[in-house]
Amino acid sequence: TIGLPPMISPVGWLLFVAFSVWVSLALGASPLCYNFAGQDTPGLILADGTNARLTSQNGQVVSHPVTGTIYLCDKGNHGIRLISPAGDATSFFGSMTGVSGHSEGSATSARFSSPLGIALDHVNNLLYIGDTGNCAIRRIQLSSAYHDSDGIVSTLSGGPTHCLDNTIVHAPFMMTVNVARDHLWVTASNDPGVYRVSLATGLIVETVATTIPEPSGILATDTNGAVSFGLEIIVVADRKTHSVYTFSPSNPAAVTLLIGLGSTTAGYYTDPDPLAAQLSFP
Repeated sequence: TIGLPPMISPVGWLLFVAFSVWVSLALGASPLCYNFAGQDTPGLILADGTNARLTSQNGQVVSHPVTGTIYLCDKGNHGIRLISPAGDATSFFGSMTGVSGHSEGSATSARFSSPLGIALDHVNNLLYIGDTGNCAIRRIQLSSAYHDSDGIVSTLSGGPTHCLDNTIVHAPFMMTVNVARDHLWVTASNDPGVYRVSLATGLIVETVATTIPEPSGILATDTNGAVSFGLEIIVVADRKTHSVYTFSPSNPAAVTLLIGLGSTTAGYYTDPDPLAAQLSFP
């Protein structure tokens, strides 16, 4: 099982997460795929490279664009892992025994419950976490852009007592951040559409693209980069129609099929025409 969504690191790696982190150099002339951190056996061991153990179960993964540090949601261990470009997987936010909960503070005192989504604001060294089991969006202020767990965990919105609050995302699934525009784009388990969430309050600003029935992975791009305003483009993978869609927040009703058939038929088929290709639960 490959974690979703895979992502491309600043050094050209394609990263996948299951019970371990895999690196694919398929972007180069000689494709190569190897185990980077962890093993096929799940667990909670902080160590270097393949001596580490994690229980990700499809947690999202991001990479720092300058340092190459990898941040991922270790859902099964109810925590957040930090992995250096050299494969050092000794930093962890959450219970060292894999116990779930909801508390704030330092890396060892903070508690999460089945976190899935993660987004990185590399300008301000902030991580945003979709703490799915706690109905919350959490925030980690990192002390630096490098591989360490010297940071403070707080709650941006939600919490175990707010699971019926319609002003927040109840079960945040995957997310991406646009710092220049001061918002997160968040998908939620079994909810149609995409939520725009304020970075200032953590509350839902609007729900868009509701014709996408079960969004999962999400990516937001700005044509002028991260520090200026251009045309923001949202790319969303959908599990129900086994397809990938795109839309612009300036016209969210105009959702365009990007890859796949747009149907409930799953499959595996490659084709030069992306609209003829078949995917399965992207």
